[in-house]
Amino acid sequence: MHCANERVFEADDSTFSTTCKCGTVSRPWGELVQLSENEHFLSLVTRGGAIVLPKSAFSTAAQLTEFRALASSTLNQNKPLTARHFDFRCTRDDLRSARVLHALKGGGWRGVLKQASTFVCVSGGFVVIWRGLASAHSGARFGLMGGALAVVLLRLSRWRPKPQLLPLRVYFSDDGLYLQDSVNQVRNPWSNFIGYLEDEKLLLLYYNPRVYRLIPKRALVDHGSEFHQLVSEKLPPYDYRDPIPLSRELRAKQPA
Repeated sequence: MHCANERVFEADDSTFSTTCKCGTVSRPWGELVQLSENEHFLSLVTRGGAIVLPKSAFSTAAQLTEFRALASSTLNQNKPLTARHFDFRCTRDDLRSARVLHALKGGGWRGVLKQASTFVCVSGGFVVIWRGLASAHSGARFGLMGGALAVVLLRLSRWRPKPQLLPLRVYFSDDGLYLQDSVNQVRNPWSNFIGYLEDEKLLLLYYNPRVYRLIPKRALVDHGSEFHQLVSEKLPPYDYRDPIPLSRELRAKQPA
């Protein structure tokens, strides 16, 4: 973060702004698409980027509560009055099934293949160097082995945050989705998605070729059944070979 030590955040009923040595950037509350928080920070996400606010910057707990209410009410104002909703909570099995579906039908296999190719190349190079050092002192060979082992351990020890499996409420309408759990509020117009994939258990809504929103079909009862129909009307089936819907539309319009 540039100018990390000299930043000012200001907000009123219509706009919020950040000021640093580089200048001031103001945005209307209508551009807010996501509000998230954890124990120490609040995050405001707009189409232009994210603003992270440390909770310690608020002088009192009441001031923090007032600001949170202001941001939340802004997101709720953008929620259509006709929005229907359904609730669910993902399980570990849902996450595993989504990864399999993405790998088989969403092009995820290419990432797996890339990692496997890298491993094969590194292993082959290691073998070649090992044989090249056959006549060298044993210390050099053990040094090579130690370096290779260190690289493997570093890759395995990379910290990956575990997903929070929180109860989620999804509001939906012709304008898009509004998602809410205990720590996040997200507004997604349909234009934020590039397509969808499904099998008998899951529905994946793709933001981009690597990121998708997981919806288990067991949640699609009552109003949820209308959601499935709306998805098929608003989004094209996702094709990892041509992930941008616009290019498919333009090609379809071209004469044969």
